[in-house]
Amino acid sequence: FNDVARAVIAHHGRGQIRYVPMPDALRGAYQSFTQADLSALRKAGYGEPFLGVEEGVARYLAALTAAGAAAVFPPGTRSTDAASRLLDLLARRRNIAASA
Repeated sequence: FNDVARAVIAHHGRGQIRYVPMPDALRGAYQSFTQADLSALRKAGYGEPFLGVEEGVARYLAALTAAGAAAVFPPGTRSTDAASRLLDLLARRRNIAASA
């Protein structure tokens, strides 16, 4: 998460990381470390290199901008507001799935 946050800040040229408490609805459901096992992909013949976090985030943010993501997070939206919106959405989706 920190690598992605730093890449987003670098892409925008501003911002800072501020840690917030984990919402109760997500507590216990969040995996703090992930690492993909690429062995099946490599075994299937894919040998191309992958992008680093910074380059991948920059490309992703450029694609979001081109697709009109400003409608979701308009200019001036604070990163903490955006993070809160995303965490709230994840918590709601988890609650909906749990009640189904």
